[in-house]
Formats: sequence, structure tokens, C-alpha cells
Amino acid sequence: MKATEVRHLIGRLGEFHCALKVGGSLATRANQAGFDVVCPNGRRISVKTTAQSSGFVAISKSTESLVDDLMLIQYKNGALRTVYFGPLTAATECARTYGPTNCYELDLSRAGNLANALFDASKKVLVKMEGGFVQTATRNGEYLLLVNQTAALDLLDAEDRDGIEPVAEYSFQTLEARNEYIHSRGWPSAV
Repeated sequence: MKATEVRHLIGRLGEFHCALKVGGSLATRANQAGFDVVCPNGRRISVKTTAQSSGFVAISKSTESLVDDLMLIQYKNGALRTVYFGPLTAATECARTYGPTNCYELDLSRAGNLANALFDASKKVLVKMEGGFVQTATRNGEYLLLVNQTAALDLLDAEDRDGIEPVAEYSFQTLEARNEYIHSRGWPSAV
């Protein structure tokens, strides 16, 4: 059976995925108007899950005032992948309106581009050092620490660089966990 034929199940899996990712809880009622997950900080998330590789997801205009954020998840090859997680308003600003249903239609590729743009805008340099730097960033609800050691690797011979990534990415579920790690390394606090 194709994933696109069991849309309800795929949708529910996406809601569970979102709740686990943000440490939130599912809405009190299935098919509750507007949102599917509530974050610990009270923000309401509408979850859209698709098995499509391209195309659009519909976002209801009639319930947009009930939602703070959107998480767009793609089910592909047996795995769930977050395509976009961020403010609903940013997503609807780059969506088109489909007249007959009066819904927004968000193109999957545009959602991915929007996620990348928000990620790039979230980067902040934490520490500069000889041979690289450390940045903080957020992407799809995760708090990241990026350690760029490209310049330091250039000092090594090619055979000594094998297996060492120029940029190491560390992912944390909460801002507190990331800041605790930063503090343990003796780096200044993240902004």
C-alpha cells in the first residue's frame, strides 16, 4: 500500500513526531480546529504531513488565527523528515491562495527554501578562534551548535584530515541543554 493512500495514518504519525520533537503534547481532541500540538511554552503548532515529493500542502485561512507555528513533515522511504518548522505567518506569506477552497497552498520546495533562509538568519557567531569559529543556530525546532574548523584542517596534511568533518554540528532539544554544553566548554553564553 502506498503512503499516499493512508493519509490519516501518515498525518497522525506526523503529529506524534512533532510532539516528540518539541517536547509538547497533542491537542486535546483529534481534528481540533487549527492546531495539532501545543509546545511547553504554549505555542500552538499546525502539523502538515505529506508523502508527496513535490506539490502543495493546504493551510486553512479560517483557522490561522488559532495557530502560532507550522511544522511541515515529509514521509519518504519509511522515515519522517521536517521540511519546515517556524512561524505560520512566514509560511503563509510565501504561499499562494487557492480560490475555490480559500486556503493557502504552500509549495514543498518553497517551504524548504524558507526553512533554509530562517536557518541562515538564525546563525550567530559565538567564538572566533585561530583556525575556525563556533556558531549557534536554530533549525526546525532544534538548537544547534556549529563548530567550523575548516581553517584548522587546512594546516593538516591531507592524510591527517581523513574522517574529520570541517563543520561539526551538535543538535540539542532545548535551548537550556545547548547553553549548558556551551558553558561546560568555557565559551561565552549564547545570545
